[in-house]
Amino acid sequence: MSGVRVRVIFIDLQREYLTKGRPFYLNNIFPSLNNAKRILELARQEAWEIVHIQHFRNVPDSLIFNRSSEFSGFIKGFEPRSDERYFEKNSFSCYSNPAFAAFMEESRGEQTYVVGYGTSKCVLATVVDGFNRGHKLIVISDATYAKAELGEGLSEEDMHRVLLATIKSSFANLIITADLCRGFEKEDLLSVEYFRESSVLGPMACLSWSAIPEAQKPQTQDGASELMKY
Repeated sequence: MSGVRVRVIFIDLQREYLTKGRPFYLNNIFPSLNNAKRILELARQEAWEIVHIQHFRNVPDSLIFNRSSEFSGFIKGFEPRSDERYFEKNSFSCYSNPAFAAFMEESRGEQTYVVGYGTSKCVLATVVDGFNRGHKLIVISDATYAKAELGEGLSEEDMHRVLLATIKSSFANLIITADLCRGFEKEDLLSVEYFRESSVLGPMACLSWSAIPEAQKPQTQDGASELMKY
């Protein structure tokens, strides 16, 4: 990608998706969340343009994505830095914010990757909107995930797989985290686990794994830290 400017858009890396009991909680978020963090670290190392999106419902007493709720805050480790771009939205598509739409229109030549939540709503709406505006977006398929539609008998994985097929067939290209990291000789990032969950950790599940004291990390029989999955 020599000579091509690279941008990564991080959509709604918010605690609503990570917190058990919340309506948008994702049972199997951790693999995609780890990949999103790896990509953020890669983007910062390579000095790519980083764009953070935060969703707030435009309803004062909303029970979800309420501006005053702690669950609307960024997942720890995904907070924007002062030199990174930030936009708010109150609809599914990032383009619902006119400032974001203008920003994207002014910089069409950049290689733009999309990461975040969820595949069925905000990621899908954004790539469809981008496609209709002539913007070429690339979805990092294992750094996003979808909420289950249990009424339709579709698990999180089922929904994610179907939606990725829809995105690929018509609206955007797909890439996986490993291929992106290898393209920049950053394979070492693939061995890093930033987020884990277990009953031992409790509320520490949303902390950077490296910040958790060794004594509080669950151990396997051979002494290696155990990767916890929902």
